[in-house]
Amino acid sequence: MPSYVIPGDTQVVAAGDPPGDMNKVADMLGLVAAMFAQLAGAGTNADPASNAANVTAMTGMRTAASLAPGASTTFLGSNGTTSRPTFRAITTGDLPFSLPLSRANGGTGVVTTPAAPVQYAPGDPAATASATLVMMGLGSTCTFTPASSGNVKITVTGTTLTNTAAVQITLGGRYGTGAAPGNGAAVTGTRFGSGADRVIRAASTAAGVPFTVDAVISLTAGTAYWFDIALATLTAADTAQVNTVGAAIFEIS
Repeated sequence: MPSYVIPGDTQVVAAGDPPGDMNKVADMLGLVAAMFAQLAGAGTNADPASNAANVTAMTGMRTAASLAPGASTTFLGSNGTTSRPTFRAITTGDLPFSLPLSRANGGTGVVTTPAAPVQYAPGDPAATASATLVMMGLGSTCTFTPASSGNVKITVTGTTLTNTAAVQITLGGRYGTGAAPGNGAAVTGTRFGSGADRVIRAASTAAGVPFTVDAVISLTAGTAYWFDIALATLTAADTAQVNTVGAAIFEIS
């Protein structure tokens, strides 16, 4: 924007108002109008000399691209130090913060909505006589696909017991991707719920032992996962099983 020097008062007493003489309110308003028009890119460096020039300056200011009203989806944004501001669509670079907006700043910390929580109550799987861990085949039912943060809370509950004599049972949670393993398949997937699989022993074959396997795990958004229980008995003669299994899974934002 150019610099303007307001001329001194050159009007002669009882004479008309000379052009460019800034001694009247009308003259000053014209100068201000011309300055705004120049800012908008629609004016010239010359001082307004007449009412017609003032009208032209105001018209240029009103219709200039950088000052005319923009669409409802635009804002008056900077275009750097060498160009005038213009109305344009907002971009992430115009924001004084990064996305996603953190919880500390009133946001959710995630870009997309978390996946809906799920709850499962699969049927009781077949018992196993294996002394090494095998899968219970719950993964074909207990599935989850995170959609946002990928931070998932998983809780599996149930009862475990042996069927002939009360012996030790080894039990642990597993999750993975791809085809879910069937009942009796060799142990596979990633352990969740504890650093090591649990060793449990019921007081009797009739009572069983309640168990809970839960964890918060970090998964990949958009990828489907299965969740299962791996189980083994101490002796093949005393088959082990789990029953009344329930699973609840939800994504943490």
